Amino acid sequence: MTYIIITSALVLILIFVRKYLIVAKGIKPEQAIFGSIKNSKKLLKAFHAKQPKHQSKNPKPGMDESKILFTQAMTHYENGDLNEAANKLENLLEIKPDHHAAQLKLGLIYLKKGSFDKAENIFKKLIESDNKQAVFHSNLGRALYEQKKFNEALEAYLNSINLDKTRAARFLSTAEVYRALSEPVKAEEMYKRACDIEPDNTDFLLAFAHYEVELGKKTQAKYYLRQALKTDPNNHLAKQMMTEIG
Repeated sequence: MTYIIITSALVLILIFVRKYLIVAKGIKPEQAIFGSIKNSKKLLKAFHAKQPKHQSKNPKPGMDESKILFTQAMTHYENGDLNEAANKLENLLEIKPDHHAAQLKLGLIYLKKGSFDKAENIFKKLIESDNKQAVFHSNLGRALYEQKKFNEALEAYLNSINLDKTRAARFLSTAEVYRALSEPVKAEEMYKRACDIEPDNTDFLLAFAHYEVELGKKTQAKYYLRQALKTDPNNHLAKQMMTEIG
């Protein structure tokens, strides 16, 4: 009888020790990773902050979800899926209407998709919130220009130039607006300023040369074509234009 009791006690002890070792083995990695209870809570909090909204019972409205939507939108954008990127950004803006980065990217997507009226609304909202950003005005100018709202487009482009005179493309765009408004003197001035800022930009030089041909100013056109050929001696379009001018 005594033998049976001793044997049973030993069995129970072995079972307890085995369970302890199993539990201890499971605890050690957590201790090794987290170090202390305080650090454990910090890391666990950081980990759960990365989880989708549905895994949190009481997430702060619009906080984590907006970040997730923006990241997803940028992934779709980089992969060339503009429609899905736009959908994600539109959903984000329903949560956070004043998310400027999302507004700007959505406005650019609308421009690429040819949704110029939507782009116009986006950039007008951005300007209402911050009218000191030249990029907001220039993008608004593009949206208005594509809708043939030339006078409004001109105002937007001039505002962008007043805020930042370093971007040659803004002067070129303004030249195109003046061209549409049949104001050749001002258009030429803007073309020239664009070429002065980027004298080796063959696209700008060819655009200016082409306009000079339209105005019947062949000598001036040849000058800018020669400038283009200095930068790109094998430029087919520049050579063709030179031949046509004679």
